Amino acid sequence: MSEIAIRAAQPEDWQQAVPLIYTAGPEAFDFAFTQPGFCTVQDYLSRAFQGERGQFSYRYHWVLLHNGELMGTMLNYDLQSIQKLHWPTVRSVLGHYLWRSLKVAKRGAVVEKIMPPPADGVLMVANLAISDQAQGLGLGSKLIAHAETRAREMGKRGLALDVSIANPSAQKLYERLGFKVLDENPSPTELVAGHRHMELVF
Repeated sequence: MSEIAIRAAQPEDWQQAVPLIYTAGPEAFDFAFTQPGFCTVQDYLSRAFQGERGQFSYRYHWVLLHNGELMGTMLNYDLQSIQKLHWPTVRSVLGHYLWRSLKVAKRGAVVEKIMPPPADGVLMVANLAISDQAQGLGLGSKLIAHAETRAREMGKRGLALDVSIANPSAQKLYERLGFKVLDENPSPTELVAGHRHMELVF
């Protein structure tokens, strides 16, 4: 019998969690954070995840354990928390990229147009990823259910997420879970696909 547990992420989870977080949106992560000759996306995410500040910190992620092995990740935030995390995230980027931070910030602003902050009253689901070896076990649905429980406890009216138009299988999964497409944000660059905004209203 398989054993599933979901808990708050810890700094020591970074080696298993960061590669999963990257798979949640490799195009967008590469576009915003890769600096050839300086660092990869995972270099930055590894440092940011272990740190205390910014939206990529372990403090804002959940991890799913399947039979004791870390097999899934999820980030949750609402409009108020992402606004509070703006400057801590900027400081995290500055601390890592130094003079290269301006380019990262400009590209990050492009990604934000494709995946804008959530509306007030919903809990956002992001960086949702399940390891390849655990696909097909319904673990993604378990994370969504966990997010729904948290959202209801927080008094939210629903969940929200953004899904790449290049990932129709993920969209179908979310539709099966009750999410509906509310908007589509085209991309101004060929390096990142446009995204559809979806919500699940309770």
